[in-house]
Amino acid sequence: ILGGGNTAATDYLDRTTRDELRGRFEPIVSEKMGQVGLVRLYDRLVARYTALPLTRKPPVEMRSYVTDRALDGLFAILGEEERKIRADPGAGTTELLRRVFGS
Repeated sequence: ILGGGNTAATDYLDRTTRDELRGRFEPIVSEKMGQVGLVRLYDRLVARYTALPLTRKPPVEMRSYVTDRALDGLFAILGEEERKIRADPGAGTTELLRRVFGS
């Protein structure tokens, strides 16, 4: 991780925690989507779309799709922060981060 690329720590976290995070995120995402009516609206849109000639239902399960995009966003933000810290170890907000990325 220390000698890896600019997002080595983030890449490691993505590989080793994504499945667990997905399991923790998905119930929250489902609840919020239900609160705003997203699934109902999406299902109506898909019904209209598939009623058109020569179309098939898009292969998107909304809860999984939104959860995966949320995780993509989380790891993108973490990667950006990691790049900043690696470029300027003093930018780390704690002594531990400065020691880890400082050399």
